[in-house]
Amino acid sequence: WFNLTTGAFAVGTPVGSLSNARAGVESLAGGWYRCWLTVDVSSTALFTALFRPASASGASSAAGDRCYVFGAQVAQGNAPLDYVPTAASPVGTPGATTPTLVPGAVTYTTTRSLDPSVLLDWYAYFFTDPVSRSEIVFPGLYIGTGYTVSVTLTGATVECGALVIGEATDLGATEYGATLGIVDYSRKETDEFGVVTITRRKYAKRLTAKLAFERERTNRVFRTLAALRSTPCVYVTSDARDYESLTVFGFYKDFRIDVAYPTHHYCTLDIEGLI
Repeated sequence: WFNLTTGAFAVGTPVGSLSNARAGVESLAGGWYRCWLTVDVSSTALFTALFRPASASGASSAAGDRCYVFGAQVAQGNAPLDYVPTAASPVGTPGATTPTLVPGAVTYTTTRSLDPSVLLDWYAYFFTDPVSRSEIVFPGLYIGTGYTVSVTLTGATVECGALVIGEATDLGATEYGATLGIVDYSRKETDEFGVVTITRRKYAKRLTAKLAFERERTNRVFRTLAALRSTPCVYVTSDARDYESLTVFGFYKDFRIDVAYPTHHYCTLDIEGLI
C-alpha cells in the first residue's frame, strides 16, 4: 500500500507461492511517486498485478478516489531497475541491468522560448526593452544508462553558462514569503580626492524559502538536506514560469526545521548561489 500524499508505504504478507515481499517509494517532480514492489516466486504460475485506489493498508477500495498510473514496468531482480521508456516496440530487455536501446530513438523532446515578454499593445512592441530568461527547468527528463542529451540553442546571441542534470527530490511545498536577492562582487573605491572608481563584476543569488511538508516526511527531509551539505544543487522553489528567478544553482548555507503543528512541519532554507 502506497500513500501518494505523504510518500509512506506498507508491505503486506505474501500468500501462496509468493514470499519475501519488499517495497519502496521515490518522490519525483510534479507530485509523482515511483512505487516499486518485489516478491520471490517459487513457481512458474501466471500472476496478475492490479493497481487500484485503497483507503488504507489492507483495504481494497477507496470511495471516489482515483490515481494516475504511468510507466508500469516488470523486470527480474530484487530491486527496481532503471525505468525504460517504450513506445510502439520494446526498447529494453526486462531484467537487464543495462537496457538495450534502439539506436536513435528519442524518448524526450521539448522546446522552450527564452523570451517571456507579453506585448499588449503597439507601444509595448516598439518601446519595451527585451528581457530574456536566464534559467529554464525541464522537469520529467529521464536519463538512464546509454542515453544522450542534446541541447540546441538558437538565436542571435545565446550562451549556456551551466547545464545541470540530476535526480529531483521533493522537499515540500514552497510557502509565500520567499526572499530573493543578490550579493554583488563589484568594487567601489574612493581615493583621497573623493574620486569613485567602480569595477563592475558578477553577482551571486541569495534565496531564503520556507517549505511545508507532512509530519511523516520530517526525517526524510532532514536526512536529505544533511547529506547535501556543501554540495552544489539546483533548488527549484517553484516550477511556474513567472517564478523562474527563484531557481538557484548553489548550496544551502543553513536550514532549520520547525516542528510547528501536529500534522505538518516547516523548513527554512538559506541558499547561496554560485556565479
